Amino acid sequence: MKLVTAEVTSRRRLPGTRDKRLSLVIVVWTLVVWLPRIWIIPVGDLWELIRIVVSIAVGLGAAFALVRPGRYANFLLLAFTVWSVGVWGRTLWNYWTLNNPPELRLVHTLLAIGYFYLAWRVFRAARQRGWSVGST
Repeated sequence: MKLVTAEVTSRRRLPGTRDKRLSLVIVVWTLVVWLPRIWIIPVGDLWELIRIVVSIAVGLGAAFALVRPGRYANFLLLAFTVWSVGVWGRTLWNYWTLNNPPELRLVHTLLAIGYFYLAWRVFRAARQRGWSVGST
């Protein structure tokens, strides 16, 4: 009696596929979150405009660094992680300590959770590639 063995084919991903997907998620999430805010900036609020422009630039820079790592990839990934945690940590603090409606608290908490998750994934992707904070 002959034993029949079936070959198990594993779905192996091509190198960098996860980074490309993460890059696409970062681009979409960043544009969906920040572009609509441009139209609700109070007139003359320069700091809000700077926060939006820097957030978009840092998000797009991190997405680019994931797909095409180069000399400044570590800096861009670290900048995305620190900026996201800083901006959304401050946002959470402001919305939960000041007198804001529960709807705004909920929406901004969900946005913050999304950015915390992306920051964690970017940091993890950088560490899996063997990048350290000080390397170029």
